[in-house]
Amino acid sequence: MHSRQSLIEIFSTFIEFRSDRFNRWVVDPRLRRNFEQHQDQLANTEPSEDFWSLYWHSRWKKQPDDIALGHLAAYLQEAWYWSAQRSMRMLSRTSYRLSDCFQLANIDLAKVLAGYDPRRGASLKGYARIVYASLIRDTLRQRQEADICTVWTLLRRVSKQRMVEAWRNAGLSPTAIAQYRLAWVCYKTLYGAAKAHNRKLRAPDREQWIAIANLYNAERLMQLSEPGAVLTPADLEQRLAQCAAWVREYMYPTVQSLNVPSPNREVGELQDELSDSLQSSLINAIIELEDGQQRQMQQAHINTVLIAAIGKLTPDNQAMLHLYYGDGLTQVQIAQQLDIKQYTVSRRLTRTRENLLRALIAWAKTMHISPSPDLITNMSVALEEWLTVHHRNQS
Repeated sequence: MHSRQSLIEIFSTFIEFRSDRFNRWVVDPRLRRNFEQHQDQLANTEPSEDFWSLYWHSRWKKQPDDIALGHLAAYLQEAWYWSAQRSMRMLSRTSYRLSDCFQLANIDLAKVLAGYDPRRGASLKGYARIVYASLIRDTLRQRQEADICTVWTLLRRVSKQRMVEAWRNAGLSPTAIAQYRLAWVCYKTLYGAAKAHNRKLRAPDREQWIAIANLYNAERLMQLSEPGAVLTPADLEQRLAQCAAWVREYMYPTVQSLNVPSPNREVGELQDELSDSLQSSLINAIIELEDGQQRQMQQAHINTVLIAAIGKLTPDNQAMLHLYYGDGLTQVQIAQQLDIKQYTVSRRLTRTRENLLRALIAWAKTMHISPSPDLITNMSVALEEWLTVHHRNQS
């Protein structure tokens, strides 16, 4: 895959796959026109890639809209691609293709953007690359589990948080969610607890459905502010099967294109809805650029600190870092190449990262920055980004 060169390309083009491989960059005409309009407003300056990523992210967080989301999606195409590739290597047995994993990143775009805080020091692209790799792997594992489970096993294994998210995604009201939740709890209380590990759990028999229905109808009067009607065993079976369908639908969402017709308009698409406050929003972004320049100075200090810390590592540990971050090998592949155990690779990588993180924390203290738990977490993310970029540049 060749890299994009101009800012217009970076913020208005998307990857096209052919035979599950990168084929070319495809231009979105509306995003291109919009970006050119914004560039014209800053004709006397030369904003950087970081400036534009912060600008679109700031605009999206203040007032989410599809045009800002489109520019950010274009910007993060490489992050999606490399995260998908790395996840495929780490989950070699998955039946999903590279393009499937790439699409998973698109699904989680809003979640990643909401979690990014530029004040923590990591770039949006670096943050996204680390987070996406984790999200893709987790989603693949969950989907593989859902694919091989029966409805009744899935209902026993799904977490409360994911179940609630599935109900909300289906558009249920709080009252309906409370009723469905009670039905789900009654099912888990009376059925399958000893067989939760069984992926092929069968549906409850008639007597078990009667017991579940009796428990639900008794508990609804005490637990629900709006108890609703009495449910028969058949009603409960239907509701619980629907819950499983919502879980799978939530885990396999349909991604809406930015090029769909805009609601309540005879012509035009969502991407045609450009902001009227173009000039004022760009002025605010220029002010925020000063913070970005300060971050660049801090990044230079971090580079010096980390390069010095790596220089103090043993040659073996330095080589292992390069194999993992520079060459993109898995821990199993590194173990085979170095003729050591995989758990030894894992332990040494963990200890090495901890040593480098300690060096970062020590530097933060010299800058009078208090290393809170949240800050340490974000420093760990930034460290992963730095190690990947540093070792790839040396490859």
